[in-house]
Amino acid sequence: MRMVLNNHSQVYLGTSETHYFADLRPRLSAHARAGLTEPERKICEQYLLKIAKEMYGLQGLPPITPEELRARAETLGTGADAYFEAYCLLVAERKDKMRWGEKTPRHIYRIPEIMQAFPQAQVIAMVRDPRAVAASRGNWQAKNISDQMEDALRQEYEKGLKVHEQTYHLLLACFAWKSEIGAVFSAQKQFGNAAVYTQRFEDLVQQPEEAVSALCEWLGMEFEPAMLEVHNFHKKSSFGGEKQDGIQASASERWKQTLKEPEIALIQKQCGAMMTALGYETASAHASLAFELSSWGTLPLGMARNYWAYRHKTGKVLKQVLRRLKLMSSKTK
Repeated sequence: MRMVLNNHSQVYLGTSETHYFADLRPRLSAHARAGLTEPERKICEQYLLKIAKEMYGLQGLPPITPEELRARAETLGTGADAYFEAYCLLVAERKDKMRWGEKTPRHIYRIPEIMQAFPQAQVIAMVRDPRAVAASRGNWQAKNISDQMEDALRQEYEKGLKVHEQTYHLLLACFAWKSEIGAVFSAQKQFGNAAVYTQRFEDLVQQPEEAVSALCEWLGMEFEPAMLEVHNFHKKSSFGGEKQDGIQASASERWKQTLKEPEIALIQKQCGAMMTALGYETASAHASLAFELSSWGTLPLGMARNYWAYRHKTGKVLKQVLRRLKLMSSKTK
């Protein structure tokens, strides 16, 4: 979806995740809207300029300077949110775009904070069949690694691949999907469909023009055919093989070739209610008691591995776990 929107003549979402609402903003929560000290200004600048450096190092665009970022932020406010907005505006301007946005998957849990910071924001929530999500996560490969990468960046991606292989667990993938969808349902109830738009991945890849046209209407802008000319810059898909350019309808069905029947049955058992709410049909799949018992039996180890691997990013673990457990039971309107 980011590539689709970036192809519009007026919109740019950047190519790097900022994690602003999940990382920097919580650290500066008391000063999100106003009153940054000089050390806090430096923290904002270093955080955002590091992202910009990585982005423009790959794209060959003019870098954002500390002076430029600070000057733009001062025209927007005095808090961390002003720095974030300044960064996003400057990134868009580097591409001669008028409308800015940002894409970080875990911001799905931060929609209330996003709406607090930017009351006129429009949030697009991409949702996907949990069976496809589980298959993609389970078969995740080093698709981001290319021959042109610097050694340090390559090592970082290879380290990420190793962590992913060690922490993947089917039940945890189900729980994550349910909490993410619950966050979408909760945000729609709180802010309404005018602020939060649900886009099914399957509709996008199977009927791209219709789906993107409807999205553009919701965003209040004209549909442009160039939006569908998607270039896949990752060398490989998470299912193996070379990626093809363009929006591929087959992407919505690959899980049928990858998942085993007991896996399908377990996913449907865990995610069935939310799947139905989103219009996903269940497949005929035999539930294996042995597989289910094995999955539950290895869950504590999977949870421990996840905690250890991401302990520096989890923050207040118990609070996050309780919040996500609550979201897992959220219902649509």
